[in-house]
Amino acid sequence: MKHIRFIPILLVSLVLSGVLFNACKSDGPKEADNYKYHDNTVRVRMAAEPDRLSPYLTRSAYSRLVFERVFMYMMDFDPETLQLTPVLAKSMPVLEEISEGPYAGGVKMTFEIKNDAVWPNGTPVTAEDAAFSLKAVLVPGMPSVYQPFFQFFDGLEKDPTNDKKFSLYAKEKYILLEAVAASLCVYPKYVFDPDGLLDEFTVEALSADDAATALGDNEKLKTFIEKFTSPELTTDPGKMIGSGAYQVDTWETGQYILISKKQDWWGSKYASSSSLFAAYPDTILFKIMPDQTAALSALKDQELDVANNLDSKDFVELKDNALVSQFYNLETPPSPTIYLAYLNNKDQILSDGKVRKALAHLVDVQDFITSLYDGLAERVGGPVLKSKPYYNNDLQLVEYNLEEAKKLLNEAGWTDSDSDGTLDKQINGSKEDLQFEILISNGSKASENLALYMQEAFKRAGVKLDVTKKEFRELMSENVRKKDYQIYIGAMGMDLTLDDFHQQWHTESDNPSGGNYTGFGSVAMDDLIDSIRVNLDENSRNEMYKRFQRELYKETPAIFLFSPQERIAIHKRFNAKTSEKRPGFFPNTFELKK
Repeated sequence: MKHIRFIPILLVSLVLSGVLFNACKSDGPKEADNYKYHDNTVRVRMAAEPDRLSPYLTRSAYSRLVFERVFMYMMDFDPETLQLTPVLAKSMPVLEEISEGPYAGGVKMTFEIKNDAVWPNGTPVTAEDAAFSLKAVLVPGMPSVYQPFFQFFDGLEKDPTNDKKFSLYAKEKYILLEAVAASLCVYPKYVFDPDGLLDEFTVEALSADDAATALGDNEKLKTFIEKFTSPELTTDPGKMIGSGAYQVDTWETGQYILISKKQDWWGSKYASSSSLFAAYPDTILFKIMPDQTAALSALKDQELDVANNLDSKDFVELKDNALVSQFYNLETPPSPTIYLAYLNNKDQILSDGKVRKALAHLVDVQDFITSLYDGLAERVGGPVLKSKPYYNNDLQLVEYNLEEAKKLLNEAGWTDSDSDGTLDKQINGSKEDLQFEILISNGSKASENLALYMQEAFKRAGVKLDVTKKEFRELMSENVRKKDYQIYIGAMGMDLTLDDFHQQWHTESDNPSGGNYTGFGSVAMDDLIDSIRVNLDENSRNEMYKRFQRELYKETPAIFLFSPQERIAIHKRFNAKTSEKRPGFFPNTFELKK
């Protein structure tokens, strides 16, 4: 996407010569004379181009890399402490349980925005901006995947005596209310709604159950959606205006995005208390490089200061490369991701729990991690990160056990009746071989390696496994979501917040638009999930979390494999820390060594 804002040719020339091709070495420290660059610009490899930079309208991790330097949330997870920390908010919100009135049984959450938080034009960030931002994401028909989460809020009240203070109301208790409120990304109303199209609408009206029917045809709302989602307000650097430390200078399609630090940014004084306010580089250059081979060459040529999500084998080879080791630190923080083999529990064969458990026993996960993932991962036993306090350590990881797998398959009626090396069974009067198709995303090395590994492992037990590659979008829309598959290798991106299992394990999410890809579920498990969602008592809730993991372990709706380590290369000319928080590094915190 070409930048739309006019930039004088002279300025472009200065930017390109000073940022893209600056090779001045005279100011570098003596011991770093071989460094290619000595400027205070962080060059970041971006594996794919963002679709847009508007926080509410994208799920792209690459968009997030940029817009989180520009826009600010009310609260965010500090990369170092992993604790929810006030950002725009002056402090953590005041929570009150409501016992009477229209919100009885719910929660009131009161925020106050920092007094010195201002927009680039010098005007203060106010409760009016926060109210606008919440209303924007709630507009019926707004194409935002975050809308269902914000719909938990039924009302917003601005303090009439303090334009920095407001309260959010929810009619129901929910364990993630604070986390959802924290993720309220505040847009400047003067940029994104200068005509006041949303002024007459309340949060109550926009979040109502009948909002789509009552307001779906409203012309003002239609006009707002059209403008809010337009290229001008989602891709034009001149309109990417937030309260954060950086501004977007240039976006050259397929090449790079350049952001620069604001002069006299209001948040600088808070950098010593939280890395969320760090803004050490003068500029950050996101170089769009989808091809990993090209990225590796760029690393070796010192054209990048940071690259992540490197292939495990390439990463190990980089460790053995003397030139790379001279200039880069190779970091492996834990990644909040869980790889698993989804099993279609509605498939005729996989509906049998003994078959699912047998397949789990056929995968030697630790051997795969060691031999094909170069040890850069840790086994997990369920859909909870090991760093969570309610991870159930009492559950033994399912071990590779060929004999136990054969025993379970025999108990399920699968035997080799014709001695051809493949198990079979009479189904509806016909002999059927025990054969599965495993789907993987085209282009995923890790998935392909794992699928081929499983193919050999299953063969030893007399089970056939056919590997099919498909483009990710087709695979998800036509197979996984519609339950037209048997086995699918995928990954679950996990959050640092409390886990809400509703999306992936509740029967209400067992539909083409939901996230229950396995079709697993029961009344008892649904009740447990529902109880966890509204339990605000930490000790009691943690016991429920552990019980859920225990029940899921018994049923084996999926084969949980491992949580990988991130694989990040960071140039030694910067002091930089990595984190379990995605994406594992934060370029605004990179401090140039003196």
